[in-house]
Amino acid sequence: MGDDQPAPAVLEGTPLVKGTVRQAFGRLIEAAGIRHDGNDERQSPCFHSPRDAAEVHRLASWNRQCADVRRRLPALST
Repeated sequence: MGDDQPAPAVLEGTPLVKGTVRQAFGRLIEAAGIRHDGNDERQSPCFHSPRDAAEVHRLASWNRQCADVRRRLPALST
């Protein structure tokens, strides 16, 4: 998917443009003071990092609740 292609999310019924979202994310992590100079093994957060982190936290929460995680997995795809 090129930068000018719609991302799979919509805002008020209008598809988001992937390049615009990536630019906004870049500005956000810069404003938060998150830097990566390339001199160590750490990497900057990528475009999908917040989504992935949210999924991990949700799975951990379900596990603490002794919930049926397999039954709830489809909820993470929405």
